[in-house]
Amino acid sequence: MDSFFLATFILCHALLPLLTVSQSWPLFCHSIYPPFNASHAQFIDNGGAFLASSNVTFTAAIIKPGAAYSSFYLCIIHKASYSIIWSVNSISISETSSLLLTIDGLSINDDSNKILWSTPPFKSPVDALQLLETGNLILVDSQNVSLWQSFDYPTDTLVIGQRLYVGRSLASAVAHYNFSEGSYTLTVTSEDMVLQWEGQNYAKLSIYTEAYKNSNVPVSYMELNTTGLHLFGDDGQVVLKVLLVPSGTKFAKLGYEGGFSINNINVNNFEQAMEFAMPVDICQLPFTCGKMGLCRNQTCICPLGFPYKDADQKNNDCVPEQVVEGTISLPSACSSSGNVSEFNSSTLYVEMQNGIDYFGNTFNEPVKHGVNLTICQDLCSQHCSCPGIFYENSSGFCYLLEYDLGSFMLNSDSQGGSLGYVKAFVNVSEISIEKKNHSFPISALVVIITLSGFFMLITMLVLVNIWLRKKRPSGVNLHRWASSSSAELEITSIQGLPMRFNIEDLVAATENFKTQIGSGGFGTVYKGTIPDNNVVAVKKITSLGDRGKMEFCAESLRQKQSEASIMSIWLS
Repeated sequence: MDSFFLATFILCHALLPLLTVSQSWPLFCHSIYPPFNASHAQFIDNGGAFLASSNVTFTAAIIKPGAAYSSFYLCIIHKASYSIIWSVNSISISETSSLLLTIDGLSINDDSNKILWSTPPFKSPVDALQLLETGNLILVDSQNVSLWQSFDYPTDTLVIGQRLYVGRSLASAVAHYNFSEGSYTLTVTSEDMVLQWEGQNYAKLSIYTEAYKNSNVPVSYMELNTTGLHLFGDDGQVVLKVLLVPSGTKFAKLGYEGGFSINNINVNNFEQAMEFAMPVDICQLPFTCGKMGLCRNQTCICPLGFPYKDADQKNNDCVPEQVVEGTISLPSACSSSGNVSEFNSSTLYVEMQNGIDYFGNTFNEPVKHGVNLTICQDLCSQHCSCPGIFYENSSGFCYLLEYDLGSFMLNSDSQGGSLGYVKAFVNVSEISIEKKNHSFPISALVVIITLSGFFMLITMLVLVNIWLRKKRPSGVNLHRWASSSSAELEITSIQGLPMRFNIEDLVAATENFKTQIGSGGFGTVYKGTIPDNNVVAVKKITSLGDRGKMEFCAESLRQKQSEASIMSIWLS
């Protein structure tokens, strides 16, 4: 053992002149003993590196990833390729923050000596901090028994010999120079290795032709070795493997954009060559074109009817054109109460163009089989976490999208496959703002009252007519909207009564139900303009049966009580 450390000491000090310019804070080799502290400023001549492995293959350093950024991170770096294989990504620190090594463990403290990060408590005192030639940073006791190792806390990268056990994950960085945890994860399950975005699968190792299945035993861990990537069972039996060109230096990394790759390091020029990638097509990445953007032939555009939210395209999110016009709005994020008030008869679904697909549809099972479109939409309306659906008409398959919407891609099915619908709500207040310069700045959602509501209004009109016959003055103010029917009766204008429309009026207002702005909640919604120049949304209910009509009327009455901007009308 003594001869090993002596050889290590001699080798390290033979290589140190290649790494250091100033001898004031030398680069330590293999081991550091407590008490010890380090900061980027103290080791600035070494680029922030304070500890090297025996052959200086890896260094431990406090670095700033980019010149334009002020954040520093504790990292382990493959020196020849300058590949960062591990970092304390839960925090970013300043140039003067300190790394402290004591007999209690390793910690990072700020300028006021507040602990920002630390290793867990140990039963025995720490004797040394060591950086191994594998890239593993470890704390050992006086018997050289490992107390803690960086291999057990991977970030976004695996190196040769490092294991990732079932239930453990790699997490992507937020950006190239921001090492904080991003939205993408790589997780090992008992059956496979999967990539996820916001909890939704978008790639599985087992579906790739490069992956060979050797056994059906449950997976215990994943390991990268010199010949490739392997999933092993408890007994060491290979369950799934991806064979690659044998090489002594490989890194498996989950990139900040969501792609997983295995790179080989060339021993001559230390350049990286990609040997395996998943997914292969960047259009299969969940957010490659932003929210509701369409990835087509590795180019980002907005789907038909979904323009850029900002006209100058600085914001690459695409939205339904009715959102830009202000007539509808997209759902807000789920609140603790579930946003129940949003999900009522004002919910509509904006249809997307044919031939569009979503990354989650490949890996998620439909929530329902053999149902119609209305039922599928109603299922989505019941969950604030559902921003839209995909519906396959031929099979009745209903797919519910989850949480944040990602990017769309072209459907590989030449027959068109399923149709996508984005959930939205009629934006009554926005219509009011658009029309504020008109004589009657009233924003209204015209709800057609039928059945029981109709009879209630007729009863009220009869009672009012009896009262008017007794007290009506000689002059009466009559009005009506010009109708194509010459036999149309005129109604006395009485303050407080609902506005009166007949079916011809609504046909004229909507130009024969020309412009559809959505669907859902009992029928189809059309854009219309009434005589006082107010823009309204007219819902044309479908055939629901007596029970469906009663439910619609009850919903309309509840909505009238809770929405001050909804107008009562009478349909003759």
